[in-house]
Amino acid sequence: MQADQLLSLNSRLNVTIPWFIMTSDINHEETLEFFKSHHYFDYPEEALTFFKQPNVVALSPDGELLLNESSALLTAPNGNGGVFEAMAATGIYHQMARQGVSHVYLNNIDNVLVKVLDPVLCGLAVESRADVTTKTIAPLEGESVGRVIMADGRKRVMEYTELPEGMENTFNNANIGIHVFRLDFLEQASKHQLPYHLAVKNLTQLDEDFEVVKKETLKFEKFYFDIFQYAQSFSTLQVERGSEFSPLKNKEGTDSIETARQALIENGIL
Repeated sequence: MQADQLLSLNSRLNVTIPWFIMTSDINHEETLEFFKSHHYFDYPEEALTFFKQPNVVALSPDGELLLNESSALLTAPNGNGGVFEAMAATGIYHQMARQGVSHVYLNNIDNVLVKVLDPVLCGLAVESRADVTTKTIAPLEGESVGRVIMADGRKRVMEYTELPEGMENTFNNANIGIHVFRLDFLEQASKHQLPYHLAVKNLTQLDEDFEVVKKETLKFEKFYFDIFQYAQSFSTLQVERGSEFSPLKNKEGTDSIETARQALIENGIL
């Protein structure tokens, strides 16, 4: 669906928009094969760039190093915040500059209603000249999504789990993972080290008897929105949830295949 939107924009604007897709060691080869087997969804192959996010070690609950199934040190992708250091390390910023790119549009992959390069959002980003322009929705009561907040005089996103207890519902802009960045801002801000956040996940590993098991593991992740703190200017566009946000995260129940399909039907996409 995102490829179709980009192809439509290419046709209407008589351009070929560069498309950058971040993968990880876990899914890189599978993603490449998927695109190849679908003929890159008719998108020009030369306009596509796939790049991998970095890994970081994972630890046991006692802080011990672990081994993966290949008897090597267990590592895991370092979160979506790894996108900026990955872009710097692979020369993507320089590649974009050579292509005449001035702004970078970013969206999460799991929102089936995402309006890729929404002209309203992009227009706001260009007209405001903001370092960061972000799209939000009004959160539901107690909804587990990050909130746009003011901290030390600057806007940033704080994860729902990290908000002060009792203040979850006092912030009315929820992050939905759709942003536009000035390229010159990203190049400079990427030089800062973003903090790691602790996540507890069940990861496959070797136990004390070198048997393959899946156990609770400490995983360390960077969040891309931590780069917002370095922005000198920040614009926000709040949109309607029903037409802009339906994440696909689960097989059944909330944010599932069925809810995503229903959202596509209600918006006349299916």
